[in-house]
Amino acid sequence: MKKILLLLVIGLFSITFAYANVLVVDHDLSEGGYTDCWPYYEVALIANGITYTYFQVQTDLLTPDLATMQMYDCIIWFSGECWGYYGDDCMTPESETKVGSYLDGGGSLFFAGQDYLWASYPTAGTFTAGQFPYDYLGLTSVSQDEWFIEDPDVLNVSGVVGSVADGYTFTASDIFTTAKEGLYIDEIIGFTWNAMGLFQVDSPAPVGVCAAQKDTGVFRSIFSTLAFAAIDDPTTQNNLLGDMYNWLTGGGVSVDNSPIGINSITIAPNPFAHSTTFNFSLKEAAHISIDVYNVKGQLVKNLSNEDMIADIHSVTWNGTDNSGNEVPTGVYFTRIVTDNVENIHKVMVIR
Repeated sequence: MKKILLLLVIGLFSITFAYANVLVVDHDLSEGGYTDCWPYYEVALIANGITYTYFQVQTDLLTPDLATMQMYDCIIWFSGECWGYYGDDCMTPESETKVGSYLDGGGSLFFAGQDYLWASYPTAGTFTAGQFPYDYLGLTSVSQDEWFIEDPDVLNVSGVVGSVADGYTFTASDIFTTAKEGLYIDEIIGFTWNAMGLFQVDSPAPVGVCAAQKDTGVFRSIFSTLAFAAIDDPTTQNNLLGDMYNWLTGGGVSVDNSPIGINSITIAPNPFAHSTTFNFSLKEAAHISIDVYNVKGQLVKNLSNEDMIADIHSVTWNGTDNSGNEVPTGVYFTRIVTDNVENIHKVMVIR
């Protein structure tokens, strides 16, 4: 049976925030004995304060219906190492149709699909209009299984210049060997006019792109042939998921434009007992306000309300309210606002 678990749905403040929600579709088929990728996503979602509904796909391959998808501003869909045992193990043709309709209606998608192309398009080197990878992922040509990583080898990856991942460098390792297989990565060679590369494999050879972002003006999508769960550094996973989520839901860097505002927000440690620090960068000078609210929407602390120059900044919250009293254990929300961009993040205090 399908399992739907609703997590962390909080009726936030009487203040109206631009706050998206996410449907997570776990299609790694860990219930069928394959490696469980979900814990990596769960940590990153919580670290970014993203509210979500979790849906685990069973071996019957039944996925959420279109009406359910349309309740959410973003879908995070991930597969794992299974590539054909149960059929179209990463995304079935029926699911492609539903997701396509969801995106046509203005949704957004992050799809981490190791072996999706092999499972659903095993003979494909090229794609044309009318096919899901072309219409919704921005792919025109690929080379499947271009890289193969098996423990203890690592993959060295960097963000493509001008993409959401611009500035990132990280390694990825085989998390699948102990169960079924190693880490297989496809190279994306050609893109539709409204898509571009996201991740670039720097080594082992050849150098090439393994992920794409697409912005049609109606919807945005990110597709990675590299398993997100395979990224070695948890902080990189957290930050990268946050940046991709912000871009998918209307912020961040687009293919054609880089809006002014806050970039690359991190909050660490989170959860915390005594203090936490907000690190962010500004592309241009801007007025910044940072406030902390409790789950009832009540203002707890004003952390910043000032003009800041274009630079990297840090603001620390010592876990006290405006009267200097320590706040109790619980969930809090930070509202970080520039002249034209608003970000909401969850922080947890544990005494």
